[in-house]
Amino acid sequence: MPLTVRALTSEDVERAARVMADAFGMRVSDPAERRRMEERIEHLLRTDPERGFVAVDDGQVVAVAQAMVRERLWCLSLLVADPSARRAGAGRAVFDRALDGLAGADSGLIVSSNDPRALRLYARAGFELRATFQAAGAVNRSRIAHPSAGSPASSGGRSAWCWRPGWS
Repeated sequence: MPLTVRALTSEDVERAARVMADAFGMRVSDPAERRRMEERIEHLLRTDPERGFVAVDDGQVVAVAQAMVRERLWCLSLLVADPSARRAGAGRAVFDRALDGLAGADSGLIVSSNDPRALRLYARAGFELRATFQAAGAVNRSRIAHPSAGSPASSGGRSAWCWRPGWS
């Protein structure tokens, strides 16, 4: 049976979470952790049901893609393929379907792992690869303005807040 791509459904959530765990090299034996992964997939299935896709091979979900659009910004939230299906084009197939959601959005964003296969896929789709950085050490929170202080960090004429509930 050939690989097919179809919309993600609630019946796919458990298998999609297993594919995600396998793709990221996680062995989820804790039921609470497994449920957290399922809830992650279910959330976008509720909020953006038309932007979730699965690749099915021999009746089994082998790849999953989920995207969302917020304020005309398309974001890829999840792209995973079962390690046994990676060379069969399953990831590319669901990614291509998810890309259809870019129509009507002003721009797109993918926060990617450092997997070279994913980076190549995104670059070939026209995404500009931008490096990020890794830092280590303690953050001196006393030097970060709290939003209630009324002084946002400013950058190039745009304001940005760095805040997390619970900061004091």
